[in-house]
Amino acid sequence: MALFVDAGHDSVAEALASVPIDLLQFHGDEPAADCESYGLPYIKAARVQPGFELERFNSRYTGACGILADTYQAGAQGRDR
Repeated sequence: MALFVDAGHDSVAEALASVPIDLLQFHGDEPAADCESYGLPYIKAARVQPGFELERFNSRYTGACGILADTYQAGAQGRDR
């Protein structure tokens, strides 16, 4: 598995070319189309905070093999916490 936070397409492609990866995990603001563009299963992290609607979030990432409910901290995503 490889975890990315708002990584550009070239960065993800470079990682995929460097090591065998069978699952992607995205923790940034990546749209579903970007997550799906690599042709691998992926998990999408959801930054849960007051007012967050899981059902709405899920409807945007129907191709994800899982949704990870992540904690929310203003100004920080994924590895930055």
